[in-house]
Amino acid sequence: LYTTPRAQKLRPRLLDEFRRVDDVVGEMVERASDDDTIMVVSDHGFGITEGFFNANTWLLRQGLLAVKPLPYIRARLFHFAHQLGDRAFVRNALPESIQSAVRGSIRKTRSTFHSARNDLERVIDWANTKAFFGSIPCQGIYINEKTDTNPRGAVDSSDVEPLKYSIREKLLTVKHPVSGEELADAVWFREEVFHGDQTQFAPHLVFKMKNYSVLGRQHLGSRSYYSSTQHLPIGFHRSNGMIMLRNRNVKPGSMKAEMADVMPTALYSAGLAVPDGLDGRVLLELFDEDHIRANPVRHLFREKTESSSDQREISIYDKSEQQELEDRLRSLGYLE
Repeated sequence: LYTTPRAQKLRPRLLDEFRRVDDVVGEMVERASDDDTIMVVSDHGFGITEGFFNANTWLLRQGLLAVKPLPYIRARLFHFAHQLGDRAFVRNALPESIQSAVRGSIRKTRSTFHSARNDLERVIDWANTKAFFGSIPCQGIYINEKTDTNPRGAVDSSDVEPLKYSIREKLLTVKHPVSGEELADAVWFREEVFHGDQTQFAPHLVFKMKNYSVLGRQHLGSRSYYSSTQHLPIGFHRSNGMIMLRNRNVKPGSMKAEMADVMPTALYSAGLAVPDGLDGRVLLELFDEDHIRANPVRHLFREKTESSSDQREISIYDKSEQQELEDRLRSLGYLE
């Protein structure tokens, strides 16, 4: 949408913001001494979103998800009104202030895990639902397994594995409604992607479609399992991010790294000890050999109590700092 009228209006403002960020980085570089380390880090890359995979609509058609009739009709009507608002003649007829207010209202109610759960709670008939898509950040499908903590589950534990394989096989055959190409690049079981004691909260199946240019979403109400977003200026994350370091002890050049390596490398470059139990490692290849010999990696081992399985948590923030951190995360939609 580079040449659209809206882009022509937005571009000068975007360039101005990029200059502001560049000025801030430049000021940091000017103020830094040769012993200071400057790091520029992204937790992901970015790219265009070409379409939405309406996963719950697809699951509904597969007979794996059930809905409550009246709330589902309301969802259908809301989706129709939302689509109507995207039409060119409607956008041209309504003032930009009204369009912006409507977009903001929709975004507030549908951008977090909590709001997505509320949407699904109103519409889904859980007692007859075997699988569902949770929210955009999840990018995966949960099996509605019946357990002690989930009495509304519709799938016995013995049936979870065969259902997972069945859903994966079907996802890999989903086609783009126009091009006929397969949408899914890959579908993984959660155990193939995650590890650790939090894996149990991840979706049972995680998928990637067209290098994340086709994005799974939870909305129920669309007539089709695929919605094009070619007319919208939106994007989503990509797997490749970046890390840049500037310090007199950092060697010039480039290398590949993993996201988990950023934290231990940042701690090491700041002269701090690296806690045990981290997944990543210090990227020693970035530093010259004299610096490494003079500053070997120091490890910080967590203090254990009398019980070997019980580890004492030490907070590094006071109450006001903790509250400020929570407020920032809440403003970004990560906390409710």
